[in-house]
Amino acid sequence: MQIGEIMMNENCWVLVGGWQEDLWWGKRVKPTEGTPMSVNFSADYVIQQEEKHNNIIGFIHTHPSFTAHYSSRDDRTMKVWVTCLGRPLVCCIQGTDGLRAWWYLNDEDPPVEYQAKSLRGLLFGVTPEEFFDKEKAVEMTFKSTEEEWDNGEEKTKLAEGSD
Repeated sequence: MQIGEIMMNENCWVLVGGWQEDLWWGKRVKPTEGTPMSVNFSADYVIQQEEKHNNIIGFIHTHPSFTAHYSSRDDRTMKVWVTCLGRPLVCCIQGTDGLRAWWYLNDEDPPVEYQAKSLRGLLFGVTPEEFFDKEKAVEMTFKSTEEEWDNGEEKTKLAEGSD
């Protein structure tokens, strides 16, 4: 870093959504801002959301001054959450080179990178079929987020195509 260069802070969101067959989707909720090198989020919120809606699919955060590759801290954090929630989760990172996504199957194996796209405030990607059995996929369908997104405001925003 050169003198006078401004470093932006990392930002993080929890991803709520679901998957069905070969497609997953998520909506960014509960934004937090950190420092230029790290960011935290509300673990209490994640647990409460999961207990109430069973719709946490992962997390997204920024690397405003670095490439979109997970760090050792990101890796440790994701493996803890996979263990805590008992299922695979996606880790999306927006860096200087764009948006990238990794699926964590468990707390032992390295994550697998899959393509992700952002459109109108939602994230979409291919579901790694080897990660999910059909019964769990059915549990995580759109039903858990319909209530939140149908509260009028979000439904209107999605219909109008705004973020």
